[in-house]
Amino acid sequence: MKCHVSRLYGCLVLVCCLWTCFRLYQDPFASCPTNNERDICFVTCIFGNSIEEVDHPANVQWFETRWCHTEFWLVTNLADLPAPGWTKILFDTDPRLSHIVQSRHAKFLGWKVLQPQVQSCKAVIYMDGYLQPKASLSRFQKIAKDVQTSHWGLAQVEQPYYRGSTMESILNQLVVDRKDTKEHVQGTLEWFQQQDDYQDVMTYYLNKYFAYNPRNRNYQELSTFFWEHYTTYGGLWRDQPLWSYVIHHFNATPLAMTTKGTITRGGDLFKRGGKLGWDQHIYVNEDGG
Repeated sequence: MKCHVSRLYGCLVLVCCLWTCFRLYQDPFASCPTNNERDICFVTCIFGNSIEEVDHPANVQWFETRWCHTEFWLVTNLADLPAPGWTKILFDTDPRLSHIVQSRHAKFLGWKVLQPQVQSCKAVIYMDGYLQPKASLSRFQKIAKDVQTSHWGLAQVEQPYYRGSTMESILNQLVVDRKDTKEHVQGTLEWFQQQDDYQDVMTYYLNKYFAYNPRNRNYQELSTFFWEHYTTYGGLWRDQPLWSYVIHHFNATPLAMTTKGTITRGGDLFKRGGKLGWDQHIYVNEDGG
């Protein structure tokens, strides 16, 4: 009799396990606790004249159905841009600004311009549109938790390739790589040299991805300062030089998001999953125009 009871109990346990697995297969969020707050909101921004010229975002449907309490938001002016797994947020900023500059608005000031959606986010992680997460959810949750408690509410990656390089040499390389124009480089250098606290060698940060706490007042202040000058100083489209100066100006110390980030790839956190636009991110013609 005991043998039959043990077998019956074992069968019931097996049936329960199989049923749970089936439910999770049908609905991966079935085991997620009910909570309106999101641990992480992943954000990317893609602006352009047409879907033919811009980056095409990575497919994030796998994460959408498996990572509890996360959001994937694509901020764009292109309603027809394919974006599998992303929640598309159509957004217009100042039409007098170039599309490159417009894309930086929600990139750095999502805490302000993505209201009311961003109110539910404990942390925002920006990533360029062609990237997708490579690390585990727990890794990103650790980053989110860290920025919530840090003084500046910001985690980034330093670009070791440029460590010790002068800003002038970095800017001149942008012209060589056809990332920006000679006129913009000259305007940026002139503006930098007018600032009392400018130093030609500053820590240079990777802005391909970074994390921040949308409720942190210090991050809000430095990102607002950045945007006010980025849209008026007559300088580069590229945001890294001015952003690095802003970090220096505020004497801010971002947390190290990872020590394995690279200029062209996503390090140990992200990988390429989408399609690069703008002729592999070449923004200037060979004649410099």
